[in-house]
Amino acid sequence: MGGKRVVTPLLRRILDWDVKTTNNVLAAIIKKTGPMRKYSTTLSAVEMSGNGIVWLASCVVIVFMSSDLYTRHLVVNLLIALIADLIVVAVVKATTRRRRPAPLTGDPFAIQKIDQFSFPSGHATRATMVCTLFAIQYDLSMLLEVPLYTWFMSVVASRLLLRRHYILDIVSGIMIGWLTALMLVITGAWISVDSANYLVAYLLDETYTGASYDV
Repeated sequence: MGGKRVVTPLLRRILDWDVKTTNNVLAAIIKKTGPMRKYSTTLSAVEMSGNGIVWLASCVVIVFMSSDLYTRHLVVNLLIALIADLIVVAVVKATTRRRRPAPLTGDPFAIQKIDQFSFPSGHATRATMVCTLFAIQYDLSMLLEVPLYTWFMSVVASRLLLRRHYILDIVSGIMIGWLTALMLVITGAWISVDSANYLVAYLLDETYTGASYDV
């Protein structure tokens, strides 16, 4: 059951390079900006904005609170995407079982007790997946694109600045999030307005009057 993992010499060199590079990059940033403690409130807020539980809970609340067909359509599809993301990340983390970096000194938000595995970064997969899905499914204006991609870059950067992940965890998370979004679109998992609202109506025992099969 759970025998010791065999790390090949090549993989060990890659992991050692990743640890060294991550430490050097973070040290260079801290040398220019000062300790990350100074930015803990901002970084923690950014981290929370990419939290999977927060996203899931928010989507569920919006489904219950909103009666707008297109809002429900978006949120139902986000729920499907978020669940897919959580499954993919959980499987990869359980397979690789890479330990997280040591937390920053005095970090009150260290999450090792909740999720001790580092590869890939779930925040990076989630932020990438959401941005990719919005870019594919919607013709966004610059007014929406700028804050969306700013949020994405902030979430990704926070993983390094808070020392939650190594660089390869973050880069791999971006790649996995992008591939997950593409697979959701290609496989038709992004469902139509009618299908999404019919699903909500069925689960909430409502009458959906927007579809032809309503009586």
